[in-house]
Amino acid sequence: MLKDEFTEFISEKLKSVIPRNLSEMEDFKRSAVIMPLFLADDIPHILLTLRTEKVKDHQKQISFPGGTVKENESLLEAALRETYEEIGVRREEIKILGELNEIFTLTYYRIKPFVGFIDYPREFKVNRDEIEEIIFVKIEDLLKKENFRKEIRGNFLGEPYPVYFFTIGNITIWGATAKIIKNFLEVVYNWKE
Repeated sequence: MLKDEFTEFISEKLKSVIPRNLSEMEDFKRSAVIMPLFLADDIPHILLTLRTEKVKDHQKQISFPGGTVKENESLLEAALRETYEEIGVRREEIKILGELNEIFTLTYYRIKPFVGFIDYPREFKVNRDEIEEIIFVKIEDLLKKENFRKEIRGNFLGEPYPVYFFTIGNITIWGATAKIIKNFLEVVYNWKE
């Protein structure tokens, strides 16, 4: 698949839906992430990071580059700044293709995901205080039903709280990151759980 064809396909799919924002959850901590997409040997991939034990929240979890929004900073600016701080990809090296539904977590975060494209192969400058490892996952593996499962983990805000898992080899992506991936697959690939 060619880069222009892939980015146009993703961008058109993301434009076809209006992403949900959780304005009613104004007391939740605002944060934003970038879902970096890239092509390796013409195969679409998603870049993820494994957080270190040194970070304040979500230690040793697989996540997207991103973090908390600072005062007077837009959601996109926060996501781009954090991506540079964590993996060394500059804002001008990321082509933003669209955005996904804002989600919330049990730890009272509101997370706004942006989908971006980066060129690959490339060098990453990893912040070892925050990121232990960069992980590449093929989108085709995420689309396989046998790699997905869902559990209901009690109630939150009066509703059953589903937790999603994608397991590919020895990697398990779950929680907020899996929720964002699920939304991406639904919007772009018409995926159903």
